Amino acid sequence: MSKWIARFCTGIGAFKIYIVIQMLVQMILAPLVPWLGKAGNICIVLWAFAILVYDFFHSRDLLRRGVHIWELIFLAAVAVSILVNFRTNLLDNVETYLILLIEFLVLIPAYRQDRETLKRDILWFVNILAAAMFLCSLVGFVLYAADYALYSYEYRFCGVFSNPNLSSVMSFWGVTASAAALTFKPKRYIALYRTGHIVNLLLTFVMFTIANSNTGKVMLAAACAAVCFLLPFTLELKAKTVWRILSGILAAAAGIVLSFTLYSGVQETASYLPGTIRYIENAFTSDQPSTPPVDKPSIDKTDFDRENSDVQIDNNRFEIWREGLETFTHRPLFGCGPRNLWSAVNTYVEEPRSEIEAGGLHNMYIELLVVCGIAGFVTFVLFVLRRGIPVLVFVFRNDIPQQRKRVRMVILFAGLLAFLAMNMTESTMLFSTTPYAVCFWVILGFMFNYIALYGHKNPENTTRGDRTC
Repeated sequence: MSKWIARFCTGIGAFKIYIVIQMLVQMILAPLVPWLGKAGNICIVLWAFAILVYDFFHSRDLLRRGVHIWELIFLAAVAVSILVNFRTNLLDNVETYLILLIEFLVLIPAYRQDRETLKRDILWFVNILAAAMFLCSLVGFVLYAADYALYSYEYRFCGVFSNPNLSSVMSFWGVTASAAALTFKPKRYIALYRTGHIVNLLLTFVMFTIANSNTGKVMLAAACAAVCFLLPFTLELKAKTVWRILSGILAAAAGIVLSFTLYSGVQETASYLPGTIRYIENAFTSDQPSTPPVDKPSIDKTDFDRENSDVQIDNNRFEIWREGLETFTHRPLFGCGPRNLWSAVNTYVEEPRSEIEAGGLHNMYIELLVVCGIAGFVTFVLFVLRRGIPVLVFVFRNDIPQQRKRVRMVILFAGLLAFLAMNMTESTMLFSTTPYAVCFWVILGFMFNYIALYGHKNPENTTRGDRTC
């Protein structure tokens, strides 16, 4: 029994898979099983608590190797923000804070001390995430082909998810997972493994395009720009740094253009699918006329545009940000509390926009400033700089052994950068109990662990089995 308890309390890799899948199931089944969210969050917190307690009384790897000073100061600043505003939504704020603690104390610390085990954990994570998104995309694709929408959101189709932004972001992570999985070489069934991930990549990308979300477009542009910009640095080219930078900028621009061309082409092709199926059904079910019709019936095209033609190009975000900054001026030091945004905006802004109640300020960085004040915002920026600079140095290196590993790191880095860029138009990174936010923290933790193991420029420092990575 003690052996199983030890495995349960040290299985951080399994916990990372569980928390993403649990939150994905919660989000999909929320309309049918409303209590599943609370119950799932309780299970997540209890398992994370067991991991932290076991780690504290044994190896203390999570605290010793993973937690840095600016992370602790940021967590303290958020806690002060909650305590200062304890009269409003205290239980919701505490629940949000517990998830934030799990992200910082369990998901992002470098917990693995050998490369082979870390490779195994990443392999399991990307394969299970890809499999989960394949099921979601397959069901969504069938619903789309049958022209049946579970949720009505203008003309955009979001499959099993409740809105196009959720669909596009989770589809993006599904594409990223399969792309990263293809950098691994399994010992058996290689053809089946590769075919499955290629099919998932294509199917999930189709769902990504028909959601027609501007949030997804931001992620696509940022990810393609990052991958293309890094090409001159990852390839073994004899060129000066200036020429690499210039080449990277040109490659990034070309990558964005090509990605949006591909996006438009896939979306245009997919738009004829429901109409084609209806056309075929009518051809087999309708009675044949005695004389051929003068005009041949045409195949209907699905419209993915927004219904409201008067929506501005910024989708009213500038006005939302202005209202958020106006709220900030009333509580500048510690903010209004993570889950108190709507009540604070209602208090300090006359006739605020209703979008804030459901979607926040649609900018994570402005929202952080408003809900946690200067104290939370500054400490978070310092955390990003302290942990982000080593990540940049790492991905720009070209001495990492094995091309597969190098490509894998570029793919994961592009996903992280895309999510950071997306949070300039959405508020989904912090204080969010959603699977796509947790995916970000899990992948960030894998990146930090890679840096901890490969941080020194010593290609000979590899463990046995790592050459097959």
